[in-house]
Amino acid sequence: MTTKMRASDADRQLVADRLAAHREAGRLTLSEYDERLAKAYSAVYRDDLDALFVDLPGGGPGFTGDDGTAQARPGFPGCGEHHYFARAPFDVRDAAASLWESTRRPERGRIHPALLVLGVIGGLLLLGALIHVVVHLVIPVLVIGAIVLFISRRHGARMHRDAAARPSR
Repeated sequence: MTTKMRASDADRQLVADRLAAHREAGRLTLSEYDERLAKAYSAVYRDDLDALFVDLPGGGPGFTGDDGTAQARPGFPGCGEHHYFARAPFDVRDAAASLWESTRRPERGRIHPALLVLGVIGGLLLLGALIHVVVHLVIPVLVIGAIVLFISRRHGARMHRDAAARPSR
């Protein structure tokens, strides 16, 4: 059913905002988003704007008012008086689907971000433990060894000097 109701700038902006939300949720690639955004800003009729959401969850903006305002679509929150509130920015089902998609396994050959963070934290802890061992174990052992070596050389030199000074029997 074509109403041939002309779209306003506010209607186009509403559609652009919703397309951006779908882009952020990962439902549209950058090229698809750019293509649909160009169509949204060049749309003359509201039906042209609704067609941009055919394959996206939640459908289009739901223009139902004949007075030039966007009305609330049944089942969605909104006051129906202002076009920005004609439908909530996202549906709970959209949020759950987005959450589910974010927990899915990443593409082959890519590391999951959580594992990458754990790897970095583990590496830093290992580096800290290594530095701790070096500072608190290796360095004191080297210092004590140097002191013992210094004292033993002085003591050995003195014993050698005393032995040379004693008359032989």
